[in-house]
Amino acid sequence: MTLGQLNTWVRAHPSLSPILAAVEKRDDDAAHDLSHLFRVAMWTLKLGKEAIDPTEAVAAALLHDLVNVPKDHPDRAKASEYSARDAMPILRKAGFSPDSSDRICEAIRDHSFSRGATPCSELGKSLQDAD
Repeated sequence: MTLGQLNTWVRAHPSLSPILAAVEKRDDDAAHDLSHLFRVAMWTLKLGKEAIDPTEAVAAALLHDLVNVPKDHPDRAKASEYSARDAMPILRKAGFSPDSSDRICEAIRDHSFSRGATPCSELGKSLQDAD
């Protein structure tokens, strides 16, 4: 799948539209802009192959940098925890089930190397490698 195809698929997918709307509002970090989020989504899908749900993979990738903590801030290692926390209401509003929301938020929380965690799920491992 190309980035253009992924962009078209995401914009046509009803449960991903609210997520895309939430992340498009962010413009505080050029290194983690929409292009970065789509590249991470594409690679999460490629790395996860059929072991992960594509909608969950894209949702996790789009939301993985929801909260940006500056690199020199003492809470930098908690950025993925904050992103997972803030992703939950967006996922619920988008219609993701509680189980699906939990899987996505776990992957977001555990994907960060800065946090020092090793992802347990295929989704988390794919997201970490993609990012």
